Amino acid sequence: MSTTGLRVSLLKVLEHYLTPQQFKRYVKIERSNQLASPQHFYNAALRDLSIRDTEAAIFNLTRVFELEPRHLPSLHLARTMLFGLNKLFQEAGGELYRSKFPNLNSYRQRLDRQIQELEQEDQRVRNEMTQTDAKKGFLGGLFGGNAKKAQRIAQLQGRAQQLAHEINGLQKKRAQILKLVQIQEFANVISLMLEVCMFPARYSWLAEEQAKSDPGQKLQTSVWYG
Repeated sequence: MSTTGLRVSLLKVLEHYLTPQQFKRYVKIERSNQLASPQHFYNAALRDLSIRDTEAAIFNLTRVFELEPRHLPSLHLARTMLFGLNKLFQEAGGELYRSKFPNLNSYRQRLDRQIQELEQEDQRVRNEMTQTDAKKGFLGGLFGGNAKKAQRIAQLQGRAQQLAHEINGLQKKRAQILKLVQIQEFANVISLMLEVCMFPARYSWLAEEQAKSDPGQKLQTSVWYG
């Protein structure tokens, strides 16, 4: 089917590919700025990057591309951001992690479960230490009960130290993976926006589906032709 004259909406594409949480972060509309120019949002994106707020910069770039998909300064900025994010991902060991764990987000979720399980065990150990320490030892002391009690507490303390070490190690790994997941998300969103801006015809099927599902509805966002 020919795509000549077929309208493609950036926001519709992003809504389709992003999770609801991501869409809310990167695409929510500020009514007070609806009439602002592409240059206004471009300047805002530069300001955001100057304070290292990449998420806000992407948010403002979506505003630019809603209004003017071929806004050259913004396209150049988006490409520069994508290059920088890919470099940062590599420098942070992203390729090594990704070779072992193709889905970094799934690996993060696994770490979360492991940390939770260890924290629960740590709580059980501490509860047992408290209960053991509170036990009366007068009569037991006559038959070596205090010695057994001290031995058990020492065992529990050793396990608590081991658990603390394991939890700390997993938390460090989790922090590293969270950083990589965030970098990867930023890069994926920017890459998607660039592709939609430069090659909108690749997403013409989305406009066709929208027209079929609700032919009487006019798109409320900026549109352009592939």
